[in-house]
Amino acid sequence: MDGDMERLMNAVDRGGNLEYKTWDNTPLMIASIYNQLCIVRYLLSRNVELNTVNRFGWSALHLATANGHTDIALELLNAGIDHTIVSTKCLDRSDDTCETAQQVAERLNKNDTFAAMVSFFDRQAAEYIEDV
Repeated sequence: MDGDMERLMNAVDRGGNLEYKTWDNTPLMIASIYNQLCIVRYLLSRNVELNTVNRFGWSALHLATANGHTDIALELLNAGIDHTIVSTKCLDRSDDTCETAQQVAERLNKNDTFAAMVSFFDRQAAEYIEDV
């Protein structure tokens, strides 16, 4: 992981594009797939676009939840990623059922990630009610 972070920082220092897609995924998406929390935090500190989707309509949040990476999902939610993005295709089903990241977590039995997302949304709702 340290080597990946060092390579990323070197690429940025040389003017690398943090929005460039490799295999249709941005660096934020790839870090979300591979559970690279330090890299996700670094990319967020560089103000990368949060709501980019790949050809399946999957965002970094979809990819984190599909892999059960709870810490990354919460980091993305706290950064303000749009949790209402609905996929255009399903990566792991024969049908084209469209889903939010939370629905992906539930369907794939990523129970810890699903529960953490529910808790996050409950806290947001409680804070909103307090403010009103």
